[in-house]
Parts: sequence; C-alpha cells; structure tokens
Amino acid sequence: MKNALDKKGFENKKSAQLGRFFLAIVIGLSTISLIIHIAGASDVIKNLKKINLEWTTFLFLASIGIIIVDSLRTYYLSKVSGYKIKYFKALENSIFGSYISAITPFSAGGQPFQIWHLTRLGLTVGEASMIVGIKFITSFSITVAWGFIGLLTYRKEILNIPYIGKIFAFGTILTVSIYIFFLFMILNPKFAKVILTSPIIFYPMKFFLKKDKDQLRKQITQKVEEYKNALLYFWKNSKGSLIYNSILSFAMIFLILSTPYLSIRAFYQNDLPFFEITGIQSALNLVVYFIPSPGSSGGIESAFYLAYSKFASKDIIAAAVILWRIATYYISILLGIIITTKYIIKKK
Repeated sequence: MKNALDKKGFENKKSAQLGRFFLAIVIGLSTISLIIHIAGASDVIKNLKKINLEWTTFLFLASIGIIIVDSLRTYYLSKVSGYKIKYFKALENSIFGSYISAITPFSAGGQPFQIWHLTRLGLTVGEASMIVGIKFITSFSITVAWGFIGLLTYRKEILNIPYIGKIFAFGTILTVSIYIFFLFMILNPKFAKVILTSPIIFYPMKFFLKKDKDQLRKQITQKVEEYKNALLYFWKNSKGSLIYNSILSFAMIFLILSTPYLSIRAFYQNDLPFFEITGIQSALNLVVYFIPSPGSSGGIESAFYLAYSKFASKDIIAAAVILWRIATYYISILLGIIITTKYIIKKK
C-alpha cells in the first residue's frame, strides 16, 4: 500500500513538473513570437542569418561559465562540511538548480532542489542548507549592490525606458529593502525569532504544519539557534572558503550581467556602452524576482526588448532576445533534461 502511494505521489510530482515545463515554454515562445511580429519577422530573420559567430561564441561561453562558476562554489563550500563532494556532482547540482528554477514560479524551486540533491550525495540537511544558503546570500548581496549602484548611476536612462522604467526603479528599491530586512534577520537571531513568532507568520505556520503552539515555538527557537551556530562554524573554520565563494559569486554575477551585451553584439557591429547595459540589466534582474511565471518567462523577454531598443533597431533587439534566451534559459532546460534522463535511466 505504501509503495503504491509513493508511486502515485511520484507520478503526481512528475506530472506537475511536466506541466510547469510546458507552461514556461509556451509563455516564453509566445512572447518571443509577439516581439518578432512587432519588430518585423522578415527583418528579424535576416538578422539571424547574419549572426556574428565570434560574439555568439563569447555569449555561450559566458552562459556555460555561469554554471561552472556556480558548481565551483558548491565544490569548495562542501569542504567546510567535512564531506567534499566530487566536482562533477557539484556540476550536476548547479545544472539541476538552473533547470528547476527555469520551470518553477518566481524561479523559486532551484535552491530547495539543490538542498535535496546534496543530501542524496551524503551531506546532512543542515550542511546542504548552509551551503545553498551561503551561496544565495553572497550572490544576492552582490546582485542587490550592483542593481542599486546601477539605478543610482543610470537613473535617468532607466526611468526613460518605455512603459517599464518606473517599475524598474520601484522594483529595485523594493528588492533592496527586502534584502536589508532579511539580512538583518540572518545576522540577528533574536530579531528573526521575533519575526517568525509574530502572529502574522506564526499562526499560518501553525495551521499548515498542524503543530501545537508551544512545540512550534520551541522548534523555531531551535532552528534559529542551529542556523546561527552553523553560520558561525563556517566563518570560524573556513574564512578562506567564504572569501573564495564571494570572489566566485562576483565573477558569476558579472557573467550574468554581460550576457545582454554579448547577445546584442552578435547582431550589432557598432560599439555599445557596456557598463550602461550591465547597469540596466542589474536593475532588471532585481525586478524579475516578482514575475510569477516559470523562469520569469514572458516578462523578462518583454523587459529585455523594451530596455535595449534604444541601443539598436527593434529588429536587431528582437533577434538578440531570441539568442539571449536560448543561451541563458533554454540551454539550462536542455542540460537539466539530459541530467534528469540520465538519473531516470540509471534508476531503471
């Protein structure tokens, strides 16, 4: 009976994942089709035929480099836990994270899945959570700092983006505010306990978890204390790994922000303002956190088209959108399908 229920649960999860996958593809391709229609399909096709292979190669190297750098972060942080995983398993973990993020709303599923995958490799839930948590904190900190600097430096340019300029500015400020709030929670366990035991958070948790009030309060206190101790353990035992993680995180964010520039250069032969484009992209990256579609599909393609149409003709930017999404999104899905298929075949 239990095996039958487990099998049914697995099939339900598999169906849900497949549904999200097709939803992400449909939304993304529909938006790209609309952009092509607006920009002029014949002109966009001409641009695609004249693509610059050198800049395209740089773009795909940067996209693969993002996954490689992220896997290096996992690989080196695992040493601190005392259980050093193999590099190719760390690479698998990063591919899984990118793939699941690409097919889940708000791109929120990648990190929980990475934690689960690390526990399958032999790490405890606490160790896996801390590795993924430290990676998130450092990369998000750099993203927020870069986005805030980008907004301050290119405020006029961002505000003048048609239709979405003010949304960019508001989204950046909102994300920075949320970041400061959560950072304060992480660094101040007492504050975290006060927030988690406040009625607005505590009672919904009690309802969904179906636990006694005293038991839940005790667990919250315990988990907050465990997280604080784990963070202190990482800092005391391996400052070098944390510093190295920060350097790798900076390199990863730099690669992410450079991909729009490389995509446009694949079709546009004249010079482009690299720092202005990366500055705008840093603000865009903060806004896409609020797009509820899987992998931010639909919204992110539209934002790219509107944000960069001032730098080149609309048919060139439309072609760049297609190339950019292939390199930074659909490749992640393809790699994820390959790794998942390998696991399914191995299990059978």
